[in-house]
Amino acid sequence: MFDKDIEMWVFFMFFASFAVGAEGSSRESIPAYVNYTSPDYFNRSYNYVPTVELESEYAQVKDEVKSIFLYDKPSVYEPYPKVKKILPAGAIAFRLSGNILLVKGQLWYESSDSYWVRSDQIEKLEVPKFRGLKNPTKRKNVAWAKQKTVLYRNPYRKSLLKNSLGQIYRLHRGQPIFVERTIEIRGKVWAKFEGYWVMAEDLNRVVYQNYYPKGVKKNSRWMAINLTEQTMVAYEGLEAVFATVLSGGIERRPTVQGVFKVQRLKDLRTMTGGSGELYYRVQDIPWVIYFHRGYSLHATYWHNYFGMPRSHGCLNVSPSDAKWLHSWVKNKFQNVSVYIYE
Repeated sequence: MFDKDIEMWVFFMFFASFAVGAEGSSRESIPAYVNYTSPDYFNRSYNYVPTVELESEYAQVKDEVKSIFLYDKPSVYEPYPKVKKILPAGAIAFRLSGNILLVKGQLWYESSDSYWVRSDQIEKLEVPKFRGLKNPTKRKNVAWAKQKTVLYRNPYRKSLLKNSLGQIYRLHRGQPIFVERTIEIRGKVWAKFEGYWVMAEDLNRVVYQNYYPKGVKKNSRWMAINLTEQTMVAYEGLEAVFATVLSGGIERRPTVQGVFKVQRLKDLRTMTGGSGELYYRVQDIPWVIYFHRGYSLHATYWHNYFGMPRSHGCLNVSPSDAKWLHSWVKNKFQNVSVYIYE
């Protein structure tokens, strides 16, 4: 009887320790952060522009690929397919035609301009779903969350907003909010929304214009791009009709500043330029609005980092935003101005 009691005790302790260990490991696996979704996030009060679904698939060259070979149609009768073009390492993206071939165990994809690339050199892209807001003046002071926008209960004490598990609430990148008010505490600006606080530096905030910049005609259509905030507002006269976040030029390839006139529109454009590590070749960019020499505002399918500098000087916006702006500019493009400032 005594031996049996010992056996049962050992058996119980073994499984008890296993259960405690399992619980401890599950606690350790709990993420430190959890997304806070605003009650208004899926509410119609945001008044998003319509969603645009691009019909094609897109791909980009992997970062580790030093140079990319563009081939003629692969053939099972030749040891090597014919090379049509060699591109250096850089930012290279394609629109895929939908044609795929498996040749001697190697998968190939065809681009829309009839080049073939090996599947191990590229990765398919997920087209950005981000959408800007129409008529933002109905609820002013719109802003979008950056990468890690954590929430605070009290900005004076810097007390973080947490759930029962101790996870810190944060806004997911690109979530719009309406800022109720701002305060400055020890040199830091804080923004309040829905009773909580975030650091203003963690937001991309819209800056409204109450006057016409020099060179912009009264009662005309025009766009104002704030490179500091990486946001833009489209106006009809002084009424804001659209607002969104974008990506301007990086430090080595900055976006030009000043007041410009829209010069021409393109439904589709392949862009190539730069050299060395700044080389780029991006195929079939939709909805392009040129405003100064080679500078343009256009749709971007190869990245989703709107709200931070990312381009070689152009203004990158999501496909949904680009389609809306392209249509808005189209009928009056000769009288549409673009105002870019810091």
